[in-house]
Amino acid sequence: MSADAGARIDCVATVETPEHLVVQFEVAGPFQRGAAWALDGVIRSAAVAGLLFALSVSAVALPALDQVGLGALLLGWFIVEWFYYVLFEWLRDGQTPGKRWMGLRVVRTGGYPIAGADALLRNLLRAADGLPMACYVVGTVASAVDPRFRRLGDWLADTMVVVDRPERPMGAPPREAADPLLLAALPKRIVLPPEERRTLDALVLRLPTIGRARVAEIACEYAPQLALRLGLPGPVEPVALLLAVYARLHNREQAQRGRP
Repeated sequence: MSADAGARIDCVATVETPEHLVVQFEVAGPFQRGAAWALDGVIRSAAVAGLLFALSVSAVALPALDQVGLGALLLGWFIVEWFYYVLFEWLRDGQTPGKRWMGLRVVRTGGYPIAGADALLRNLLRAADGLPMACYVVGTVASAVDPRFRRLGDWLADTMVVVDRPERPMGAPPREAADPLLLAALPKRIVLPPEERRTLDALVLRLPTIGRARVAEIACEYAPQLALRLGLPGPVEPVALLLAVYARLHNREQAQRGRP
């Protein structure tokens, strides 16, 4: 059996980063992506309906605006239809509200987070994927013949949709605080592949049970690679780096949820 066939059956994509870190992703199937698309469709329809309602109320209050109402509605529909996915996937680390609800994320096929250009490219062919008559037959067929269930837009942008439901390992929160100087040197936005994130969480949360020396031994090869990817100059103590990255990711997720 070929490697592609095995990946198709297991819905797992294995990639190797330039730092020779092997990471596995659970690839999102068509039903998961379809559910996320349906949720996003409800949100987009609600946005257009809200705009229509606002224009209707404005036209009643100010009859002079009735003439420009249709143009404003068409412009609003165009913005929602073409930029909803692009902006959310760019600004929210590859997640639209529907994808976030379903625990999905768009990433590069190499495992790295997508940029604005990637989000734009993958959504340029959304209309072609939706043929005929927005039934997504073309996109479904393209996904069916690809081991990573990629539609045409994913092929163009070299992206894929993966399952991203972080599984927090059991363990007490780290008692050791992150080094503030190292924390300040980290990028404001850090995105790790799901498998790598789970590994980092497990190491940090198990510090009290397995000890600092053992965690440093486990992370002695991984930490320099991570520091290089994050643009940190000079050698960094492995456990201090893990604690700082964990704190940055944890604080950012809390801010996104609106928690103190």
